[in-house]
Amino acid sequence: MATSLRVSVVIPAYNAAAFIDDALAGVVAQARPAHEVIVVDDGLATGATMIAALHSLRQHGPARLICAVPVASPEALPLVRPLADDVVCLQAPANFQAVGQFYRDFDQVEDEEVIAMLR
Repeated sequence: MATSLRVSVVIPAYNAAAFIDDALAGVVAQARPAHEVIVVDDGLATGATMIAALHSLRQHGPARLICAVPVASPEALPLVRPLADDVVCLQAPANFQAVGQFYRDFDQVEDEEVIAMLR
């Protein structure tokens, strides 16, 4: 049986909650509503950006909406769970203080560096 190839779109963002709706609208406009959408973030501190993304995407009627993060605060997970069909989180440690504490290198990547890497 042949299977069709599914393409995922990743939108890396740093403190871009104000722009997430426009970015997601552009992605959704290119996709069929029956697709499974996986929203990936580097981690959830308050969960605010993920909540905004999930609310925006849900309006477009994806078949399934999944949140995937490597780490989250225990307080953020209950806020995100009702908005997604599934939440994949590798760690939600009780000692969570910030997403960056779980990365060896959490330096901000400048736009110019990202553009150079994509070329």
